[in-house]
Amino acid sequence: MKDLSISGYNAHDCHMMLTVFLAVAIRAIKPVYVRMVITRIVYFFNKISRKEIHRDELDSLQEFMAETMAQLEMCFPPSFFDIMPHLMIHMVDQIRALGPIYLHEMWTYERFMSTLNRYVLNRACPEGSMVEAYCIEEIIECCQDYLVDKKGIGLVPSRHTGRLAGKGTKGRKMLIDSGYKEVEAAHVSILHQIEMMAPLIEQHLNIIRAESSGRSEVWVLKEHKKRFSSWLMDQNIEDGTTMDEITLKRLCMGPSAQVTTWQAYDINGYTFYTSAKDRKSQSQNSGIRIEAIDDSTGQQVTYFGIIDDIWELDYGLNIQIPVFRCEWVKHPQGVEVDNYGLTSVDLANVGYKDDPWKQKHIVASGKQSIIGVDGVDDIDAYNGYDNIEFFTDLPTKIQSVEKSLKACPGEMRRFHEWYKWAARLGLRFMTVRIPGHIFHTSGHDQMSIVDFAEFHNMFRLGWVDTTAMTLWCIMQWEIAQKIGDKEVGFLSPEAIAQTNWSSYLKLRDDHPDLANAKTLKERDDIRKAKCKEAKQKVAAYICNSLSYPQSR
Repeated sequence: MKDLSISGYNAHDCHMMLTVFLAVAIRAIKPVYVRMVITRIVYFFNKISRKEIHRDELDSLQEFMAETMAQLEMCFPPSFFDIMPHLMIHMVDQIRALGPIYLHEMWTYERFMSTLNRYVLNRACPEGSMVEAYCIEEIIECCQDYLVDKKGIGLVPSRHTGRLAGKGTKGRKMLIDSGYKEVEAAHVSILHQIEMMAPLIEQHLNIIRAESSGRSEVWVLKEHKKRFSSWLMDQNIEDGTTMDEITLKRLCMGPSAQVTTWQAYDINGYTFYTSAKDRKSQSQNSGIRIEAIDDSTGQQVTYFGIIDDIWELDYGLNIQIPVFRCEWVKHPQGVEVDNYGLTSVDLANVGYKDDPWKQKHIVASGKQSIIGVDGVDDIDAYNGYDNIEFFTDLPTKIQSVEKSLKACPGEMRRFHEWYKWAARLGLRFMTVRIPGHIFHTSGHDQMSIVDFAEFHNMFRLGWVDTTAMTLWCIMQWEIAQKIGDKEVGFLSPEAIAQTNWSSYLKLRDDHPDLANAKTLKERDDIRKAKCKEAKQKVAAYICNSLSYPQSR
């Protein structure tokens, strides 16, 4: 990523970058309108990539994309708009004709072409190799139905097959909670998340309300959590014959004090790690999200957290219930949703430490896995060119010349003021006469041209405010258009030096300027010093010459 480019990705990688990572990566871009229009594109592709999409939404999506394309044209130069951005306007029509977009995505064909490519063992006959290998695989898969206890080739079965109900995978240990406090806290949390316990929960709440009339609902809920498990054990629940009745009886009796702990757990098609295991892993599996009822407000709230421990409580009769012990981010102080619908979670703002009943534990089957990406809160981490009115590739060019700018004399900074003055006058271009003995050994004077029209046309404007522009990134010098066969567009002082003073770097060893040098290193130092001196001289001449610009 040193040159800000990505290579070697396929269609599915593009899909993930466009629908997931792009919206996160641009959050620190300062021009709000640029961030807004890119986020609209991300929203559009997220909307059309769903497996279920209603026909009633297509008209509004078509109008939404048309508005987005108009806004996109206001932020990017014409060179950006090739055939690919234009195709976005036809995506809704494609959905109307062919159905949901996931049915005709490109990556499925790319994967199949990769499979066919592996079939080619004879490069002289690629088609025949593909047909032969494909037919063999089809025949084997057909015959496999008539064989016993044989696994078919082809698509590898999912690692979650047979694990949807939950299975620990790594880091199994046993612990005994001698005080039974932590186990009881997890047990109460489990009881409140099982549907068959709802009638008993409501019955116990009514009993507490009747005993303590006048108490607030918050006090009733806290008292309910303290007494509920012991109240259940005192109830004379009859042994049933159905599995639900047997399970209810075992839940009321409570779990064993001996707990099985895991560092990794598979359930509902997700893999979860503890935070300790996550720090050793290259993938991120400890983030979690849950929709729960806030005790104080009674409203449904989205909680975010990190898994600390994974427990498996044993209720006997092969009833094991996995439960996650988490560190929950305080809500709403630690959770922020911006104007574009992106959620920022401050993992350092941990809450509910003193309240063990406040979503401390969560039944594993009621969770959703999430991933987190470090946000860029410091705008200085990005290019600080905040006031550029139209987004181009200038920031990357600015980076490439900043180092050479620092070595330039102070007079070069006055260049900016002259350019602003010329822009206000509406000059098309400016000419500068440079004395020949500065640029060349031939002694002939040279003319340099500063072209304003090209800069104006780049942004499709009749005028431009240049107060936020770095001058060396918008000046195009006619005299230094090429360095050998290489085209030079936006020039820095280094590029001008390479064109005009490279002769200093090629001085022969018998040159008079190198007479006092005794070693090879001393000769190289003299050559570089001469080049730097000439660069500073020409910079001063350019600045002085621009005091008297001419209009053609």
